[in-house]
Amino acid sequence: MKKFIPVICTGLVALALAGCGGAANSEYAEYWDNDELIAEQTSNYTHEAFTGDQGGGETTSQSFQGFTGKYVVWNFDSEAGGSVTLNCDAEIEDGDFKLVSITPEGDVETLFEGSGSCEETIELEAGNTRIARIGVDASGKFTGEVIGLEGATSKEIEVEIK
Repeated sequence: MKKFIPVICTGLVALALAGCGGAANSEYAEYWDNDELIAEQTSNYTHEAFTGDQGGGETTSQSFQGFTGKYVVWNFDSEAGGSVTLNCDAEIEDGDFKLVSITPEGDVETLFEGSGSCEETIELEAGNTRIARIGVDASGKFTGEVIGLEGATSKEIEVEIK
């Protein structure tokens, strides 16, 4: 009987840890169709695996597995009348994925959903406009490039590792 106690304890710990990830994923999955949550200033997400840069630069390349939540890729500060032109591409193997633009007033516009690409010029209102990827258990690759920026500056993305 004493031989089985470590096996049982290990199994219970593994089960508890697996349950914690599921709870976070279900909480962050609420971002998918909730513009009010998407409009919040913070990024909230989980990844099972992630490689690439953190975003915020002129170009970005990110590969991910099990991505759920909202991840801000770019922040732009502008006086009224600025614009940004983006060239983006996503190859999604599994799950749900979309790229959105978030205005300073909190309006959310979907640039594309699933695997896709866009070359989009976004007219910037005064304030902070964000470009974010939204996902539910999404696996794939996202690449993007800022190919034009007028009347605005790109803010450095602050990443907090938890």
